Amino acid sequence: MKKGTVLIIVGFIILLISATLPLPMMLGLSGIVWRVLLALLGIALIFFGVKK
Repeated sequence: MKKGTVLIIVGFIILLISATLPLPMMLGLSGIVWRVLLALLGIALIFFGVKK
């Protein structure tokens, strides 16, 4: 598989995890903040995967 394809797949997996799993409060940040951060990471990975 090409690097772009792997980035897109990993991005979708991260988006799926952030949408379905309840995340606990960690490091002083609430679970909603962690979901948003994971979603942004997933979107960034998909963007970079498509860009390549």
